[in-house]
Amino acid sequence: MGVEDMELSSSIPGLASFSARFTAFPTADGYIEGRRRVDGAEGFWRINNQLYDLTKFVDKHPGGAEWIEITKGTDITELFE
Repeated sequence: MGVEDMELSSSIPGLASFSARFTAFPTADGYIEGRRRVDGAEGFWRINNQLYDLTKFVDKHPGGAEWIEITKGTDITELFE
């Protein structure tokens, strides 16, 4: 018996009929790409509604360059504070 053959029920109203219940979740890369489109920072980092060029800081970041590179083009205010 496959998932599609099971009778759907839930203690949460509306969950059993939620159309995306069995769809895969987006990837982390997909989430970041979506944030880039929404944030509109285009090659910069947005902190408190100001745009910053952190490219010279990438190699000096104490947590490593990866986080800075991944978040380029997004709003990092919440993570920065």
